Order: sequence, then structure tokens, then C-alpha cells
Amino acid sequence: MLPVRGAVQGRVAVLPDDPAEPATAGTGASVLSPWRRLETAWAKPVGSGATQSDALDRALRARAVDNLRLVALARTAMLSAVAAWLAVRYGLPAMWDNLLVLGVLVALGLVQWRVLRDCPQAFWPPLLFVTVDVVILTAVILVPGGTYPDEWPWQMVLRQPTFIYLLLIVALGALSLQPLVPLWTGFTVAVTWLAGTALIVAHPTTLTTLVPVGVEPGPEVWLEGYLQPTYVHDDDVVVQAFVTLLVAALLSLAAFRARALLFEQVEAARERTNLARYLSPALVEQLAGSDQPLGQVRTERLVVLFADMRGFTQSVEGLDPPAVVGLLRGFHRRLAEAVFAHGGSIDKFIGDAQMAVFGLPEPRAEDAERALDCAEAILRALATWNTERAAAGEPPVRVGIGIHVGDCILGDIGGAERFEFAVIGDTVNVASRLEGLTRKLGTSVLLSADVARAVADPRKLGAYQRLPAQALRGRDAPVDAWARAVVD
Repeated sequence: MLPVRGAVQGRVAVLPDDPAEPATAGTGASVLSPWRRLETAWAKPVGSGATQSDALDRALRARAVDNLRLVALARTAMLSAVAAWLAVRYGLPAMWDNLLVLGVLVALGLVQWRVLRDCPQAFWPPLLFVTVDVVILTAVILVPGGTYPDEWPWQMVLRQPTFIYLLLIVALGALSLQPLVPLWTGFTVAVTWLAGTALIVAHPTTLTTLVPVGVEPGPEVWLEGYLQPTYVHDDDVVVQAFVTLLVAALLSLAAFRARALLFEQVEAARERTNLARYLSPALVEQLAGSDQPLGQVRTERLVVLFADMRGFTQSVEGLDPPAVVGLLRGFHRRLAEAVFAHGGSIDKFIGDAQMAVFGLPEPRAEDAERALDCAEAILRALATWNTERAAAGEPPVRVGIGIHVGDCILGDIGGAERFEFAVIGDTVNVASRLEGLTRKLGTSVLLSADVARAVADPRKLGAYQRLPAQALRGRDAPVDAWARAVVD
């Protein structure tokens, strides 16, 4: 499993625009219990609605469709290879009837793929189709004169190696990722083979004893009896059936394990997707490749961006709850898109505010520029949104943004079962206070002089003007700041 589940616990959900769409908290809450996992992995078809999460079930259904295609291709390739072998080894004229049967089996496989594709929740079609496959193939193998010269007695069919072909059907069942299928296939092969053998044993010319009555037993007598063309050694048939059941059990166990790993893989992929809703792809990859969610607590030089919706209380006054949630979703989604587009990571959502950091998983020289570009992208996104809101008769949405750069303490906080990745320190406090000053100063973006000095391209500061040192609440030393001169 990817070590991402703990890193998302304690987070606020990322909200989609549609209020009717459920929020995704990214907490890995739909992890299956061991017993539930056992039940699902053993008996239920992949994507059968047996999981606790609709998203997980949809992912499993997609895997199921791919697997059905694989099974159909493998079945067709296997039967085609057998047909080619028979045609080359024994000649097409002698094998045309067997080749016709193989063609029927290929057609049945395609029908099975179509049925399972249309009815992925049903578990009985694979069992029915493998039963038909085994019955047809057993009949073709054991029918008198089907696999041996007409001059030979019927009992000679059991001396041929053709029983091995039935094991291919058992092996093919394991590809279904349903442990019951290879187990049922092996059982069906054993029963049908024993039944067919019983018919041969019941034939009047069949011999089942090595030593004729009244003859002294001995090695030469046993060998002579065994070489009789009408002799059937029942132990051979029992061993074949027993080994088939053992092979089926092993393949069933392999399918069970593969299925359990598939569930874990899909769950891990879903957790990674949820985590990527508010962490940058680079950080998600770091989490996925680490044994610890975010490693030891450490100090890094990061750029912190705080963004807060202005006048939220007045904006939602008189709105019903779905409209309030829809407003928040639209706001946070547009901010998150801008943050991710510029290589940032969302540290947390705080009501109508959002905190983002730049410099994870590793600090870069251009972090300050990327944060500044992100702020500009946020303003452009909200301007476009406000145009749409104005057309709908809705008031505009304004934002205040504060940016600061400096050393931050980051790592996991909390207990073993519930923890959260946190970025804390004076840098975070300064960025938050700068955002709070945007209202007083009448600007949309306020950044510290440290950020301005870290911006390599001075042209990016063209829309900003330097301000006198600003006193920040809760901090003794003032901070030199730059304000965006263009009022939005």
C-alpha cells in the first residue's frame, strides 16, 4: 500500500462545484475490513458493487473490463495455438473435425466475454461457460475414434496424453481473477473425466485386472496385462483427477492473492488521487515512494501564500446552505487549480481561506516567482468567474493574498492513528498577517520585501509598489512590504 492514507487524515475536504456532488475528504475511509476483503476477494466478481465506495467500485469495474478483454484474447490465442499444432502435427484432413470443435470453443469464449461485459455483477456466467467448455472438450477427447485410429479399441483413448488439454481450461480460469472459477473448473474436469472413464470401464471388452484368473502373478504377467490394449488402469485416472484438483486449488489461491492485490492497488490509486486534490503531484510522488508519509520533522525555506475571500459573511447572507457550499466550492477550486498549475501544494483550507506553500518536496530558486505568478493567476481566474457571476446577477468575489518567504517547520503532527502534515512557524504567521493587511491597504496582493528580493525577474514586480515598513499584529518588528498597485 502507498503510505498516503495517514497524510490526509484530519484534512478539510476538497469541494467540487456542484453542491449535489459529495465532497471527497481523501481520508481513505473506505478501507475494507479483513473479513470484508476476504469475502469480496473470494466470491464477488470484480466491480460487482461489493465494496464500500462507489468510486472504488467504478475503478474495479474498469479493471474488470480490461481483464475480460485479456481473458478473451488469451483464450483465443490458446485455442488457436492448439489448432495450429494439430494441423501441423497431424495434417489438416485428419484434424478438421477437431479444428471445428476448437472453433466452437473460440466462439463460446467471445460470447462469454460479451455476456460478462454486459453483466459484470453476475458471477454465474464464468461457471456456466467453463462447464460447457469442459464437457465439450472431454467428449471430444473420449469419443470413440476421435483421437486415435479407428482400428484401435476404445480403451486406448486413455493412453493418449490428450487429458493435458483440459488443464489449459483450468489455467485459463485463473485469469478471471475469481478464485471460484479455477476451483470449479478443476472440479468439473475431475468429475467429467471420471464419468467418461466410468463409461469406458463399463464397456464389455474392458479389462481392469492385470492378472487373469488362475494365473500366477509376477512382473512379466503384470507387464503383459498392462500392455493389453483394452486394459484400463483405474489408478491412472484417479491420479489425474486428484492432481487436477490440486492444480485447481493452487490456481484458485493464486487468483485470490492476485485479486486481493488488485483491491489494494485500486484503493491505493484512489487514495493517491484524493491526496493529489490538495498536494502537488511532485509531493504525492514523494509520499508514494516513502515508507513514512512525510518523514521526520525538519526545517525548510518555503514560500507561503495565504488567500482569503473578502466579505464572505456579507456575500452569503440570505443564501441557502447549498448556495453557500457552492460558492465555497467554486472559490476553492479556482484557487487550487492556480496553486497546482504553478507547482504549489495546498497545506490547508480554513473556511473561506486557503494556505498554499511553494518549495515542496524540495525548495527551488524560483519558488518566489511561482508564488507571485500563482497570485496573478488567482486574480485572473476570479475575474473570469466574476464576469460569469455578473451575467447571472450575482455579486463579485474578491480575494486578499499575502505572501512571505522564510524558514518553516514542517512534518507530521498528531498521533499514530491520526496525523496531519503541517507547515508552521513565523513565516506562516507573517503571510497570514500580510493577507489581513490587504483590506486596510486596499490592495489584492501584499508580499514581503523578502519575496520581492527573491524574484529574479524584476518585470514581474511591475504591478507592485514598495510600501513603508508595516506593523503586523502579534509581531514586534515591522515588515517591509510590496503591494499590488492595480486595484481589481
